[in-house]
Amino acid sequence: MQDTPYIAEDFDGEEVLRAFEIALLGVTPRGFSLFHPDPEGNPAAQWVRWLNEWFTPVIAPAFVKIYSLANDFRIREIEEAEKLFDEKLNRSSREGSLQAAESFLEGKTKMRHHPEWQRFVSRISEGKTPGHVLTLAALQSVLYHLPLASALLAYARFEFQLGIRKTAAGRSDEEKEALFLKALPHVQVAVRLKIDHISDGKNGDNPGGLRSI
Repeated sequence: MQDTPYIAEDFDGEEVLRAFEIALLGVTPRGFSLFHPDPEGNPAAQWVRWLNEWFTPVIAPAFVKIYSLANDFRIREIEEAEKLFDEKLNRSSREGSLQAAESFLEGKTKMRHHPEWQRFVSRISEGKTPGHVLTLAALQSVLYHLPLASALLAYARFEFQLGIRKTAAGRSDEEKEALFLKALPHVQVAVRLKIDHISDGKNGDNPGGLRSI
């Protein structure tokens, strides 16, 4: 594990691309995760609404919290944070997240040599913690020494790609990329709040209460 969290607020292009590659490496999605747009709706409007109503107030704070705890592998506290996150999800979101987690785990066979990873996966198998894909992504990011900003942006991309692959099939790659990048300021808000907490000597506090953009 890292000695201290790699928080870096700015985005390094190569680091972001590396984070994107790691997030999806080996994963074969079978459905949606937390971003589950209506196929009959406007995918752009649904993405923006999801960022405002779910990503910023619920998902980003949970990711940041678990990422921070994972740096010291505080497994009991990770489990507590994940259970609090689980309680905020509705039934369809919970089912989508756990199904995505199964695909995520199946594709991460190379992670098995990490004892911390295996220990947490064992806790999932034992029913000690739900095992949401968000938690797995945050833990993986720490094990790969990804900075928080790149890690959270990569997780947003993971959700975007699972949700948008069928609902925006007719859009060009450029249109999809422009739509995805609407997540960037939301990630910056989450990382900035974490930096402010560290500056205030509250590194262990839960960075909840993020405001929609």
